[in-house]
Amino acid sequence: MLPVAPANVMVTGHLRGKRRRGGLPVVSRSNNTKNNTSYFPLRRAPWHLVYVLWLALSGVSKRKEAAALDSLVEDGLHCSLALPPDDDSVTTGIFMSSRGHSTLPRTLMAPRMISEGDIGGIAQITSSLFLGRASVASNRHLLQARGITCVVNATIEIPNFNWPQFEYVKVPLADIPHAPIRLYFDTVADKIHSVSKKHGATLVHCAAGVSRSATLCIAYLMKFHNLCLLEAYNWVKARRPVIRPNLGFWRQLIDYESQLFGKSSVKMVQTPYGIIPDVYEKESRHLMPYWGI
Repeated sequence: MLPVAPANVMVTGHLRGKRRRGGLPVVSRSNNTKNNTSYFPLRRAPWHLVYVLWLALSGVSKRKEAAALDSLVEDGLHCSLALPPDDDSVTTGIFMSSRGHSTLPRTLMAPRMISEGDIGGIAQITSSLFLGRASVASNRHLLQARGITCVVNATIEIPNFNWPQFEYVKVPLADIPHAPIRLYFDTVADKIHSVSKKHGATLVHCAAGVSRSATLCIAYLMKFHNLCLLEAYNWVKARRPVIRPNLGFWRQLIDYESQLFGKSSVKMVQTPYGIIPDVYEKESRHLMPYWGI
């Protein structure tokens, strides 16, 4: 059922019909509704405002979910929660790929978050892979506590800290659609795998831990855990809900998946907001409020 505007939200007489930049009419709240029998119907909210609200709301629920899962881990239980609960491919026990065989270890711990704000913290993607923002790489004690031995810095603007305890890999990329991140998919994935074989762990970070670093983690899961692109995206997003690879990175991930598996599980689709991945379009169905008609 579509939401309707609250009865006490009305357009003031001198502003009726006028709109601010972004498409929303200028409205004021009034407790006096006796002589007002109608309101000006609000149109669809701007995408960026809705996305910010969605991040805030989903962040709260995900933090509660992560806290509950943490308590299970502390009690000695293990699980492999992989996909959001509304995905048809959710299973209990070990995670299964769409190709029907095990891809991630049964003893992989549940996702754990260390809060540094809504977009901060460090997310455990696999037993040997962590994803976070740049500030995580500056916390030497945190890195050591997590068993991290290698740091992949997927930025141009942020220098490595070059502490002797860690190996550093620089991936000089800007977070822009035409940045050639595809050139680094195999190199970074191979490095993460190599570190894992030596019983180490890798942190992949960019500035915010949202686009560049998330894209590299998704590529790794496709190559070494045999996940399709949709599964890999959902896996990472379940552990770090704020991830949002830019559109150019999505196109390069789609090409990479086609190279690995001969087909792609994600498509770019036309929407009122432009051409976007169909996973974003599906998410937007639950995010775009309609007010009036």
